[in-house]
Order: sequence, then structure tokens, then C-alpha cells
Amino acid sequence: MKNLYQNATITPRKRLVRMLTIMMTVTFVGAILLSTLYSCLTTSGYQEVVDLSEVELVQLEAPEAGDPIAVVSTSLGDISFVLYPEEAPNAVANFQRLADSGYYDNTYIYRVEEGAFFAAGSKKKDGLIADSSVETEHVPRELSENLWPFRGALCSLNTGAEGGFFDRFLGNVEYFNGSRFTVVNTVALSEEEISTLKTDTEGNKVADAFIEHGGVPNFSRQMTVFGQAYDGLDVLDTITAVALEGTDEAHYPKEDIFILTVTTGTYSTENSTVSTEFSTDKIADSSAD
Repeated sequence: MKNLYQNATITPRKRLVRMLTIMMTVTFVGAILLSTLYSCLTTSGYQEVVDLSEVELVQLEAPEAGDPIAVVSTSLGDISFVLYPEEAPNAVANFQRLADSGYYDNTYIYRVEEGAFFAAGSKKKDGLIADSSVETEHVPRELSENLWPFRGALCSLNTGAEGGFFDRFLGNVEYFNGSRFTVVNTVALSEEEISTLKTDTEGNKVADAFIEHGGVPNFSRQMTVFGQAYDGLDVLDTITAVALEGTDEAHYPKEDIFILTVTTGTYSTENSTVSTEFSTDKIADSSAD
């Protein structure tokens, strides 16, 4: 006798189609529920979401008396930074320890990308470090949702990573940073890039801050941000506008620029020039194509 339920049997093909349908439905619903999340492309190439309701943009706040600071004295002028030990304790401690030991005295600003950033803190002109496994070069990367590569951000550069193929596939690689640092300036944003940056999310305060104050959005969630310039942004502009040599992959100053010294301390309202305003003259007009 013919099985009356034969046509109702769930074959492997039907099971696969059903599973795909369920997955697509869940993804669609999830996209709606996560409308308040900000998507960032991580170093491993995977999308990461940040809950915007939890983000506090501390970099946009003026420094207060007693805040830890660092003054980076270069051969072209000084840049003053407020540091964030609550957000990136290991990076701040490493930077302060190196600065107080005189490590940064007469080190090189070894890479500059016009208008975008400069990298510094290497004893070698090519920016290389002797050993990435030593304690000061093997500091676990810290990614705070409250710190972003806005204009004037002080970031610790990555020195290496640990993890095999499957760790990379699953996004479980552990990254490390060390003594070298970069100071972010800004890149021009076209109207299309601004639209992409906002990711169709209403009230995206991180995207709004990039658009208003400048920065390098592509650096988001790539390296540890641990400080923010509150004075000396004109020096940052000067350094990132010097004549350059090199290749499309990396440029360096045609004439040497040095970090003369880095001095740490605490912020005082007396005799301090505070500039919490960010220059936006390099950001493309929203009507530009």
C-alpha cells in the first residue's frame, strides 16, 4: 500500500531550504532589533557592533584638574594629551613608564600620511622595533567603546598577534601593542562616505562625531586609543603637512622630525591653554561629490 504521507516526508534538501529560510528570517528580525548598534570592521575582517546607548564620547570633554596628561615635545612643537587610564589602563601605564624612563627622548617620527596621521616613538628611522616579545611591546590591545580615532587621538600601534587559522576564522586572535604610537589627524569625507559611515542609523553619535570633528574612521576598533590632544593641534597639522618621501604603502618625512621628550603629569587649569575644538577644514563639504 502506498504511503499516504510519502509526499510529506522532509528530505535533506527540504530540511536545508527550511533551515536557510529560518536563518534569513532571524537575520532580518535581528537587523531591525539592532538598529541602535554601530557596525565596525575589525582587523580580522569581521563586522563588530557597538551599542550606541552605552557609548560615552569622553574625548569630546575638556580635561579637568588632576587628569593624567602627557606633553609630547617634537622638533616642530608640542602636543598635549589627556590620558584615559580608566579606559585603557595597560596602554596608559606602558606609555607613562616609557616616557618617565626617557625612552622617547630623541626618537623618530618615522611615518607620516599627509593630513591623516603620524607614527612615532621608534629609536630607528625605519620605525622597526628590536623585539616585539619584550614586556613593553607585548601589551594586550584594549578596545574601549568610549574611545575612537577622532582628530587628535593618541593610539598605541599594534606589534603582533597570537592565534592560528581557526582563531582568525572565528575572530579570536589576540592582538598586542607596545611603545610606538600614532596621532590621528583627519581624512576628507565625501557625501557618499558620510552616508556609509552613518550606516542608516538615527542618532549615531560616533558617526556624527567623526563628521563634525574629523578623524580616520577606518582606524576604528583597530588599535588601542588611550589619549586625546587638547592643545597643539596646529602642531599636528604642521607635522602631517611636511614634505614626504616613500611609496604608496608608506611615507616618511623628507627631513627628520624627532620626538625630543615626553613629559607626564596631571592637568592644571592654571596657565593651561585648552583647545577642545576640532578643526574641520579638511572635511569635505557635504555637497561635494
